[in-house]
Amino acid sequence: MHCSYRMGAVIITVLLGSSYAPAQLGHPAGERGLATQITAAGTVIDSQGRPVEGARVTLYRLVYTEAEVSLPKVEIIQEGSTARNGMFTLHSQDGDSYRPEAVVAQKKGLGLGWAMWQAGTDRRFEIMLSEAEDLRGDVVDEKGQPIADVEVGISFGMMGKGGDWRILTLPSFLDTRTDKTGRFVFADMPAEATFELRARKAGRVTVDTTLVQATFGDFSPTPDVPRKGSGGIRLQFSPGQTGIKLVLPPAAIVEGIVVDKASGKPVGGVKVAAGMEQMADGFLPPDPVSTAEDGTFRIGGLAAGRRTVQSAMPREQVAEWVAEPVQVSLKAGETRNGIKLELTKGGIIEVLVKGSAGKPVAQASVTAQAMQGNQLVRGTTDENGLARIRVPSGQYRVSEPFRLGYGRQIREEQVTIGEGETKRVEFIL
Repeated sequence: MHCSYRMGAVIITVLLGSSYAPAQLGHPAGERGLATQITAAGTVIDSQGRPVEGARVTLYRLVYTEAEVSLPKVEIIQEGSTARNGMFTLHSQDGDSYRPEAVVAQKKGLGLGWAMWQAGTDRRFEIMLSEAEDLRGDVVDEKGQPIADVEVGISFGMMGKGGDWRILTLPSFLDTRTDKTGRFVFADMPAEATFELRARKAGRVTVDTTLVQATFGDFSPTPDVPRKGSGGIRLQFSPGQTGIKLVLPPAAIVEGIVVDKASGKPVGGVKVAAGMEQMADGFLPPDPVSTAEDGTFRIGGLAAGRRTVQSAMPREQVAEWVAEPVQVSLKAGETRNGIKLELTKGGIIEVLVKGSAGKPVAQASVTAQAMQGNQLVRGTTDENGLARIRVPSGQYRVSEPFRLGYGRQIREEQVTIGEGETKRVEFIL
């Protein structure tokens, strides 16, 4: 998967921070974890280069939840309006440089504008509000009938070309709902931008069209859409486009219990996830749920097909428990019960990541894949360059870590872990 050309890699780039960020204003943030005032300032202009007064500007931040499989959430940091000269200044009070932030500018009658970057340093932007056009479409069921009151959002946006791409990924920041005819409308969208969409409703499978692009690995959904080499990159949906239709099939449900394998006693407060082996269909797995005091759980919103029920791993800490995943085959709309997850302490895979000069590499993404069952477990290195991943006993392939700004070679290490064991592998980026 090539970083510059593949949607999946671009998504990773956006979520981890990217070299497309604009010029810095000045001082860097303090050490990670220390609160520091960061300034996002700039000017909002129209397509003629004239300052736009009274535009609403909002500073957003992506916030990652505790479960690794959950989508990030969006937090509003500060809102304001542009002055007569089109200028704005916004502030955040967080020195964590690993949380992407974005400024979105809006004014009625003009197309939405944005800038997104890796947080941690002051930034200055020029945001253009260009010609506006509506982005419209329909949401239907598996029989083609309209579905009312569906929440529809922008999951991914892009405009510009060459070295001036403007990428936006802020899930649910601009949600709307379908009317009784299943129609949705996003008003005042930039006419030159392209988008991917997400639609969700209780009792239905959530659809995110970004996943289709990421799986098939090319920005171009049709042969006549230009690729990067021809001067531009486009997503699937454009303002003014006709015939946009999202299909939401009925969702399946899984029910079960989580127990301590050694004692057989139920365990409450454990996060459980139900994912899928591939997402080429664009169906988004639901967020993990917590077991009740009696160890029971219920997960809805699942698409038909082969699904994996497993304990959800925390995003930036070592899991307390692990469990062998359980495979289930689901039909649309059915409820499957009787699933049991058995918790153990498993073993620990330690992955130490260093740069070529021998210094530790923090915030590198690490992946371990079970050689039987193909379960994927991920971790992130700390300030010492060390990631610790708890896994069930078995054999694993540990892939070379990824960290923005570092080169990669295709390499993996094989590790066999027994109950209670800890084994370490090392990589140099």
